[in-house]
Formats: sequence, structure tokens, C-alpha cells
Amino acid sequence: LCLGLTLAALATGDTRWAGEIKSGFLAGWTTGFALGVGVFTTTVCALLAAVYLVLETEGALRADFRRVAGVAQAITVPVGAVTLLLARRDAPEFAAAFPMSSLALAGAATTFTLWALWRDRGQLARLGVGAQASLIVLGWGAGMEGHLVRPDLVIHTAGARPEVLAALLPALLVGGALLIPALWYLYRVFGNTSGADSNGDKRSRHP
Repeated sequence: LCLGLTLAALATGDTRWAGEIKSGFLAGWTTGFALGVGVFTTTVCALLAAVYLVLETEGALRADFRRVAGVAQAITVPVGAVTLLLARRDAPEFAAAFPMSSLALAGAATTFTLWALWRDRGQLARLGVGAQASLIVLGWGAGMEGHLVRPDLVIHTAGARPEVLAALLPALLVGGALLIPALWYLYRVFGNTSGADSNGDKRSRHP
């Protein structure tokens, strides 16, 4: 939700930048468009999670995730439509630049994902929902028209400050020290969903 609020604030033009933030602390965050993007981002994340878990489960649990994915998709579509309408009011320049071709392709991916879920084709559903989310992200990037913060900060003038660069390497080292073991453990857990343990017993697919 906060990710969506942040992205919307950057797109509205309410957040003003001139070497530093010149607008109010919550500028752009409290519009209807920002709330819509926040809810939309949340529903897309729920949709992705449910679709991806369809392939990791079996039986009744798999059927549950298929239903959850269908409900999430059914919510995502109208929320996205309302958000676009709100963009025309709260972020008109962004709305004008958002490519309709991206929306059309995302709609096709949405239909394909629903078909794959209905036919219980988990791998195809993954491909469809991945394409759907990717097209939304690409459309968002096109709508920003090279801006990091509309209308003042564009990518080619957004060089990092020396104090930021000096802190970057230590931050990456500390973050990597925390993230890499966590990812290793995550993939180890999900990579060992079948076979026998050290006592010869079958591992449970769903701990």
C-alpha cells in the first residue's frame, strides 16, 4: 500500500523538487489517485502471490488458491479502472502519457490468466500474471516520461550526491549480509518439497 502511495505521489506533480523537497511532507500522498494506486498495488501483489502458490500446492489447498487468485483478479480490474479515472483528475499529465497499448496488452494477459486458472494450468497462469504485472510496470514507466519526480526531476539530471555514494557501499554490504542468507534459506526450503529426510521419512510438501 505504501509503495503505491509513494509511486502516485511522484506522478501527481504535487511533490516539488529543487535540490531538495520544497512541497509539504504529504504532498501528493493524500489524493484519491494515490489511494487508488495504493489499493491497486496491494491487490496486484495479492494476485501474484495467489497465482504463484497455485503451482506450489495440491488438492483442496490448490483449489483454494485458484479461487483466491480469481477473486484477486476480479478486484484488481475495477480498482485499476477507477485509479485511471482518478489519474485524469489528480495526475493529468501522467494519465495523458500512460500508453493505451500497455493497457490493452495487460487486459489480454488478464484474460489469459483467468482462463489458465479456470483450466487449472498453473504454469500458464504464472506466465500470464507475470506478463500482466510487467505490462503495468512498463506502462507506468512510460507515463512518467523519464521523470523520477514529476515535473521537476528527470533521470538525466538526477545524479547521486557524494554523501549518498559514500554511504552506498557500506549499505550494500550490510544489506547483502542480511539478505543473501535469508534468500539461501528460502530457496532451500522451497527446493526441498519432496524426497526423504535423514530418517528416511517423506518430507511434507506443506509444512
